[in-house]
Amino acid sequence: MRQNSSIIQKDMTDFIINTVCNYNEVTPLDLISKKQNRPVSESRFIIYYIIKRLYKKTTLYYLGGLFRQDHSNVTYGIKTIKKLLSIDKTLNIFLLNLEDSILSRRLSNEYVTNIFYDKYLIDKFAIRKTLLGI
Repeated sequence: MRQNSSIIQKDMTDFIINTVCNYNEVTPLDLISKKQNRPVSESRFIIYYIIKRLYKKTTLYYLGGLFRQDHSNVTYGIKTIKKLLSIDKTLNIFLLNLEDSILSRRLSNEYVTNIFYDKYLIDKFAIRKTLLGI
């Protein structure tokens, strides 16, 4: 039975968390802790943003529950990352690469049920990469 592509799987959540932790040089345990320094908070926010962007049916309560946070923290985090994307080109490039990795994993692991939706996303990312000159 095929999985719904808009509902995130546990192994994909782990992949995203580990990738973001490597990028910001934090551990997954730091994300669960009460730490509020920039690398830890930014890592949480990036994870919220990327999961909500690619998995539309994921609830704010689920995302907050990943790191013992409230749904309002998730909303704030997503808004913060959207603002940072207009300023920080390095973060923008990292998120594009992460989205590409997630999409390719979804395609290779047959998480996709709606191939037209994923083809649209892949085309959209290819266009954005071209515009950024990557």
